Amino acid sequence: MNEYAGIQADAAKIDQLVNTAFAFDLIEMQLTIAASAALLFPMPGLAAAMAAGPRIHAAKAECDAATATIHRVTDGWLAKSSESLRLLAENERRWSEMAKEAESIGEQIRATQGLSRDSFWTGDAAEQKQAFGEDLRRRHVQLTEAMAKMPGTLSGAEQLTRMIFMLVGSTLKQTVLGGGTMAMRAPFPRPAGFGLCTRTPMLAGLLRGKAAYLEAVASGFPWKPQEFALTASMVGVSQQINASRGRGRTGG
Repeated sequence: MNEYAGIQADAAKIDQLVNTAFAFDLIEMQLTIAASAALLFPMPGLAAAMAAGPRIHAAKAECDAATATIHRVTDGWLAKSSESLRLLAENERRWSEMAKEAESIGEQIRATQGLSRDSFWTGDAAEQKQAFGEDLRRRHVQLTEAMAKMPGTLSGAEQLTRMIFMLVGSTLKQTVLGGGTMAMRAPFPRPAGFGLCTRTPMLAGLLRGKAAYLEAVASGFPWKPQEFALTASMVGVSQQINASRGRGRTGG
């Protein structure tokens, strides 16, 4: 599925950004220490660089925790639905075909009823036969109407699933773009200490927010009410179909 393949690719890019940011911060720390040590008098960057190590490693741990959450959503929860769009579209097509076939059968029933009125049946037998035919036609109309609702319900489920994939996909793309700006700055000695080793901490802040949002999506935000409505619709249609079939067994 193309949507899921793109999500997997962006999740992998985020992992690479974390590693790049961490490596560049460590390099910048070493460059700053070397540049400050070469000067005739100490610069603020030397002390800042010496203290940067623990801060960088702590930020890296935060990044790792956030990316683990992201992968739980993409590789765990979302992977289970990777075939959903194809299956929903296929089921929608099949139900549409069955609804058309049911309508065609209904036309045959109506045509047969018209012919049977001129048959050799008379009296009570003719009335019973006519009543049975009318009941059969009514039940078939109810069944056809119920079946006709299912493709639209499945289409709604497909659209909802597509929306969820779009939410996750757009979030990851935003993360890749924003994180790339933070992580890909080339390391540079900073004897004055300004802007020293900020890639990993900035990326950690970005990933915390995105990971929390993706967790919320996996928990049902904002799509859960729509899922409940679609589930109720499917249950209603199934009950209508089963009720129609039940009346058929009783009436037959």
